[in-house]
Order: sequence, then C-alpha cells, then structure tokens
Amino acid sequence: MDAVEFLKEEHRLCTDRTCERCPLNFGVSCINRKRQDPESYVAIVEKWAKENPMKKNLDKFREVFGIGPCTIAPSCWGLDSNWWNAEYKEPKK
Repeated sequence: MDAVEFLKEEHRLCTDRTCERCPLNFGVSCINRKRQDPESYVAIVEKWAKENPMKKNLDKFREVFGIGPCTIAPSCWGLDSNWWNAEYKEPKK
C-alpha cells in the first residue's frame, strides 16, 4: 500500500466509526499511537483496509439489482464514472 492509499484508508477508517469502536484505540490517542509505535499503527490500518474493502456505488448497484448499469442502459459509458467508482455511503435513517 503506497502512502496516498494509506492516508485514504486511514481517513475511511476514522470516518467509519467512533473512537470507542476504533481498532487503533488502546487507551492511547491515535496521534500518540502514531508517534510512539508507527509500525503497529500502519499494520492495523492495512489489516482493517483488507478486511473492510471499500464498497463503491457500482458495487451497491450490482448488489441490489444483480446486474451492471450497462445491462439496462447501453449508453452508460456516458455516465459519470467518478460517481460509479466513489465510495457508497449508506443513507442515514
């Protein structure tokens, strides 16, 4: 995992949960853990990223409808690929 990908996954980890449920929380703040034990910090983020792959809007579409968007809209190549490849966010209830 390169540095940019690591930072994106670290951000996704931190925005996905509260600090109380964070795998980086061992009674030490993330900033202190990062300074005191960077190897462990990186390993935890990398492990979490492997276990929790990012679900994209396209993945959710396929999960719900069982097909890709091009199956029902042959002109889908004109659709915004940035949106289809963006992270899927569950709607707030």
